[in-house]
Amino acid sequence: AVQGPPGTGKTATTCALLKVAASGGGGGPLLACADSNAAVDQLLDGLLKLGVRGVRLGQPARVSKRLRDATLTARLEAHAERGASGELRLRLGRLQKDLPLLSGAELSAARRTLRSGWATLRQWEERMRDDILASAEVICSTLIGAGSESLCGRTFSLVVIDEATQATEPRASIALALARGRVVLVGDPQQLPPTTLSEEARRAGLAVSLFERALAAGVAPVVLTTQYRMHPLLAAFSSAAFYRGALTNGADPASRLPPPRWPSRRPLLFVDAAGRRGGERAAPGGVSVLNHTEARAVADVVARVCGREGGAAPSDVGVVSPYLGQVALLKQLLAKQ
Repeated sequence: AVQGPPGTGKTATTCALLKVAASGGGGGPLLACADSNAAVDQLLDGLLKLGVRGVRLGQPARVSKRLRDATLTARLEAHAERGASGELRLRLGRLQKDLPLLSGAELSAARRTLRSGWATLRQWEERMRDDILASAEVICSTLIGAGSESLCGRTFSLVVIDEATQATEPRASIALALARGRVVLVGDPQQLPPTTLSEEARRAGLAVSLFERALAAGVAPVVLTTQYRMHPLLAAFSSAAFYRGALTNGADPASRLPPPRWPSRRPLLFVDAAGRRGGERAAPGGVSVLNHTEARAVADVVARVCGREGGAAPSDVGVVSPYLGQVALLKQLLAKQ
C-alpha cells in the first residue's frame, strides 16, 4: 500500500511504479484501475508521457478528448484488419435488411449466411481486441470496467488501484479478482472516503475501503511525505491536523505567490459573509441549495484577482462548492463579469 497525502505525487508515483514494472516484460500487460473516469484518465495521461504503451477501456465519450486515441475503441478503428471486418459488417447489414423480401430456400440460406457471418465477425473483432490488449504494457480501466467482457478470462501479474480509499470494497474486488501476482493499493484514508449513500450498506461496513482494512490488518504503507503542490503555509494545517506534522515541503514559497491585488500578505484568506444580506435557500427544483450572499462574495473575490490589475487569468482560478445549485448560481454571476 502507498499512502499519499495531498500534493505528494500519488499518481506520479503510481505511473513510475507501473513503468518500472512494465519494463521487466515477460508477464503480459499490467492492470491499472481507479474508481472514477477522471482518475483513470490521469493515470493514462501520466503513463503516456512516460512512454508507456497504455490502452484505455471504457466508452470514449467518458474519456478526456485528448486521450481518446488511446482507447480500445480508437485502436480497433485503426487496426490493420478493420477494413476487412468493416466490409463484412456492411454486407451482413445489407443482407439483414433484405430478409423480409426473401422466402423459402432463399430465406433459409440467407439466415445460415448471417449466422456464419456474424460468428466470423465476432471472431475477427475478438482477435483484433486481443492483439491490441496483448501489445499494451498497461491496461487502464475503471474498477467497474475491469469486469467488462474485454478482460474476461484474463489475469495480471500486477494490479494497481489508484485512489483506493475512495472505492467501496465490492468495486475494488472486481480488479482484485484479476490479480495472479501482486496488488498495490494507492490512496489516503485522510481524504475522501467511499461514497456510500445507503445507511444499511454503511452499517454492513461498506463505508470502509479495502485500503483501510489492509492497514487495520497490519499492512504497513509506504507513506509519501514531501508535498510539491501548495504554499508551505497552506500545507501546514493538513500536516498538523491529519499527518502528525510529518509533511515536508518541496514547494518553494517564492513560486507560490498570490496575485498582485491579493488583500493579504498570507496565501490563505477567510471572507466572512455572515454580515451581508441574504442567506441559504432552496435552489430551483428543490433538490439543492444556494446562497446569494456567499455567491456574491465569491464573485467579488474573483473580480478582484482577475481584474485589470489582479494579475490572474480566469483559468488560474478554481471555485469549489458542495452544492449544484450554488455552482449554477456562481456560473451565472461570474459570466456577467
